[in-house]
Amino acid sequence: ALVELVKAGKIAMFHQSWVPGHGSTDYEQYYAAQPGEVYRVTKYQKSYEPYVIMRRDGPPWCDERFVGYGGNKAACLFSIYLSGIDFYVFPDDFLIHQSHPYAEEARKNERKINKQVYDDFRKELCTEQIAESLRINTLHTNDMDNLRVECMKTPGVPEVVLEHLFKVEIEKKGQFVDLIKAIH
Repeated sequence: ALVELVKAGKIAMFHQSWVPGHGSTDYEQYYAAQPGEVYRVTKYQKSYEPYVIMRRDGPPWCDERFVGYGGNKAACLFSIYLSGIDFYVFPDDFLIHQSHPYAEEARKNERKINKQVYDDFRKELCTEQIAESLRINTLHTNDMDNLRVECMKTPGVPEVVLEHLFKVEIEKKGQFVDLIKAIH
């Protein structure tokens, strides 16, 4: 019934004009799926904002620094994705968004502010997660695939990682020099 409504133009993807927000769902695959079929999201985008179902005690908590409209849901899902959790689509299920009026001028300003907050958040989260995975020696594992791929696409992160690695190497060399001095 849903596919017929889509074909008839009576229903469409949520925020169809904002593909980064929902395009990773891959609606062509969604509409073509067989009953009971589930598929993994393979083209994650940093602005992806699907409605999700998850365990309350499992994924990371969502960051609370966002105020107003924009970025908060994408940031929450970015955190979850970096933790190694993949997203799956259940084509047998769907939601219908109830349209409602909102003050576009207020949201426009909130989106602008929250875009910068989100960009800073992604850089900070990548830096923290990479540092932690380096500390516990897990950056090379399959569980960290999402972290490596997404953080390498995040502006500012590679420089921060290099600074961190350089600092670690300097500390190691300093410890080595201290050891040599102690021996002699």
